[in-house]
Order: sequence, then structure tokens, then C-alpha cells
Amino acid sequence: MDLMDEVEMFRKMHHMLAKAYADFVHSTPRQEKVFKVLQDADGHRVPVESLRQSLRQHG
Repeated sequence: MDLMDEVEMFRKMHHMLAKAYADFVHSTPRQEKVFKVLQDADGHRVPVESLRQSLRQHG
């Protein structure tokens, strides 16, 4: 790997890391859908009873 490839790789990684940090700082768990319940809900409300049933099935 020559020096230019390493510099370009560094720039790309720097950009990706900066974007990930900005997403972390400026967003919410709901926006990023980090929790399974948010991934499944797709913007809709999830009844508490369905969460209880899920816990019983997986618990």
C-alpha cells in the first residue's frame, strides 16, 4: 500500500467517524432506532401488553 492510499483511507475513516459522532450527539435513540422495540414499531405505538408477551416468550 503506498502513502497516497493510506492518506485516502485515513480521510475516509476520519469522515465516517466524524459522521458517526455527529449522529450520536445530535440524534435520539428513537431516530436511530437503536432499541428492538423501536425497530419493530416503525413509527407506530407499541402496546405495553405486546411487550409483556414478548418478554414471556423470550424470558
